Amino acid sequence: MSATSTTCYVVSFLYDEKSLADLGKLNSTLTEAGYRTTLLDDEGHAHELGTNSFGYVTALSEEEVLHQAKGLGEIALGKDRIPQVEVKEWDPAMYKNQSK
Repeated sequence: MSATSTTCYVVSFLYDEKSLADLGKLNSTLTEAGYRTTLLDDEGHAHELGTNSFGYVTALSEEEVLHQAKGLGEIALGKDRIPQVEVKEWDPAMYKNQSK
């Protein structure tokens, strides 16, 4: 049995928001799929990721997360409004000042 390491990613969505319902649909779809709106650093402090950004802890590669996130965005917003998606590895230092 091999050990699989996990990586924490921040996935951000950019799309033409037509109403607050779009944000609700995206949040609902992603949280049902295991994405989070906050992440904890090594000291246990919670960090809000911001509107249209979600954390995801997985053994998938960055490319696989990107593909999955695009599909979820399409489910939430419709085939005619596929969002742009950016995936980065989680860096708690970027959010240090937000938790205080």
